[in-house]
Amino acid sequence: MQTLRITTTRCKRPLSTHHCTKHRQHSATPSSPDAAHKPGSTITSSPHPISHIHLLKIIPPANESLDERNGRRDRENVMRFHHEFWMHNNLHFGACKQQFEEQVMSQTEATPTPSDWSRFYRAYLESTYDRHADYNAKVWMYAFASLRPAFLAEWARRRRMSADLMSQWLDARKENVQDVPWLRGPPPPSWKRTFNRAFNHLGYGYRAVGITVR
Repeated sequence: MQTLRITTTRCKRPLSTHHCTKHRQHSATPSSPDAAHKPGSTITSSPHPISHIHLLKIIPPANESLDERNGRRDRENVMRFHHEFWMHNNLHFGACKQQFEEQVMSQTEATPTPSDWSRFYRAYLESTYDRHADYNAKVWMYAFASLRPAFLAEWARRRRMSADLMSQWLDARKENVQDVPWLRGPPPPSWKRTFNRAFNHLGYGYRAVGITVR
């Protein structure tokens, strides 16, 4: 009879230190009502009970430019497209699943077995193949169509922020103010980070995986 011997070792290296972890800035859901309605902020809801999509509410700034408005509306349209598709898809899937379960119970007087569910899922995927293929094609279409408004909106946002900072600087010079508040804040993001942000807005975080969004 063979004996299984298990040995353990102790790791002396710390899991994380302040030397190996670089600080990153993350945007979180505002915790106070004042911060939630701050112009330029984005409010993310909890997953929708049917579509499982995180709905966004974008608060536009007071001096929102035309390009920024077009980019915001394009982002909202893409969000509605994903939300409406998955809401109708999940409702249809739930109705078909309930109908199949009732049919099996009426015939066998027992709940469906794993083999029964396997046949159901296969039949459902085959019957909805064209609808899901059309959805995936539209996802790519929206992604490429959103390139231009996303970059124009980000470019306009940078110009607006630069103009606001210049206006504050000129006002501070006129009033001979030495301590300008925005000079004490973090430096503005680099152009690389700015355009990465525009690319991240193309998909808006919604992707189709399987029949339903888990």
